[in-house]
Amino acid sequence: MDRSLRRASGLPEEFSWAGIVIDQDIHTPVDYTLRNRQLAAVAGKQYRVCFSVKSFPGGLQGEGLMQLGNGAAHQPPDMPSPQLSEVYIEFPFEVLPTWTEYCSDAFEPIGSDNLIKFGHIQGSPEYLVDWVRLVQQ
Repeated sequence: MDRSLRRASGLPEEFSWAGIVIDQDIHTPVDYTLRNRQLAAVAGKQYRVCFSVKSFPGGLQGEGLMQLGNGAAHQPPDMPSPQLSEVYIEFPFEVLPTWTEYCSDAFEPIGSDNLIKFGHIQGSPEYLVDWVRLVQQ
């Protein structure tokens, strides 16, 4: 069962869009500029996260990082990105000039308040993220 957050990839859908992960803070090794909370995951069930990525602008290659965990965490005032109180999965992936689909290993959330973050790694290209979905195992 797929629970899609958004769908784009050039499909002719009226409300399609893809998120962009940018380098916002040059002093941070990983900058999590694209995130979403409340993924409707059910505690105690197994899921994988699947998504597509493409470098933006195209033609460059590098690395990206996806984290998913418990969204109920303290937000320190000096932290620009919400912090996870427990990381369920951290998934590095390659950013390529063409759309590439990835799926993480399986994980089991402890509750329904979850946060997914896509990170830009210094020295890598900015990238688009599309068709993010939770796939129940």
